[in-house]
Amino acid sequence: MKPSIHDVIIDLLISYSTKENVPSVSEILSVENALPLVEEHLEPGTYHSYVEWVERNKERYL
Repeated sequence: MKPSIHDVIIDLLISYSTKENVPSVSEILSVENALPLVEEHLEPGTYHSYVEWVERNKERYL
């Protein structure tokens, strides 16, 4: 069975947020832009942890 676009996006979110190196600006913005597309497919706690991850990492570049 072919994975849905939501599954692919969620896999990317997991990949970006669990990597050991500091995420790039494009990775942070990719996660931020993808969140509205997958919000209904994530548990509320998981969704909010990604939002916090975005905010925390955006602060590095401000």
